[in-house]
Amino acid sequence: MGRLYEASYFAGGVRPIIAFEPTGNDLVARDTFTNALASQHPGDFWNLQDDQGIGAVVSIPYGRRSEWALDANGDLWTGHSADYSVTRQSLTGDTILLVERTTTPYPVSDSERNAAIEGLGEYAQHPKMDLARIPETKPFFQRLLPDPGGNLWILREGTDDDWFFDVIAHDGAYLGRIDLPVKPELFPPPWVADELLLVVTKDKFDVQSLVVLRILKGQAARTPG
Repeated sequence: MGRLYEASYFAGGVRPIIAFEPTGNDLVARDTFTNALASQHPGDFWNLQDDQGIGAVVSIPYGRRSEWALDANGDLWTGHSADYSVTRQSLTGDTILLVERTTTPYPVSDSERNAAIEGLGEYAQHPKMDLARIPETKPFFQRLLPDPGGNLWILREGTDDDWFFDVIAHDGAYLGRIDLPVKPELFPPPWVADELLLVVTKDKFDVQSLVVLRILKGQAARTPG
């Protein structure tokens, strides 16, 4: 419809969504939506700032955080990865659908924890750093990705480098699990089209590649263990 929705995170919170509509050659802000956005959980970050506010705010590896995505129908999918619960809402905050699944979180292995600490670099030695806050289990999901057909692809991390999607229909029905042959980057996240899945990944030399996968509809999906 030509509308533009602007939204962004900042450390410790989330800014409202601003809706812009085209007027002639300009985009004009028409509305602001705040109720439908899940709150960012403060426990997901280490605050390494001093009393003057100088320093860094560092994301905790495997920490829980809010995720949200706007779908093609103008609805907002929101959830917090501390549990397997995702809500589809209107931009005014009305709940349309609640998706909940009972499953066990995957553990963080010793090698994964050590790699995460190594990835913190010099921050790992900061006097205010509490490495005990790294969780023993992984978040229930990492990203929420609506596709053009109204389905929701929930990106999950399993054991080691086992990454997969749980696919949820627009009405909340579970459609199945789709395994990824590569480890995806989260920035930028994967992108789902009608028949294609685009994933950015890195090799052992830290070089990025774009992997394009074809979605074969109508085939049997795996049931998650």
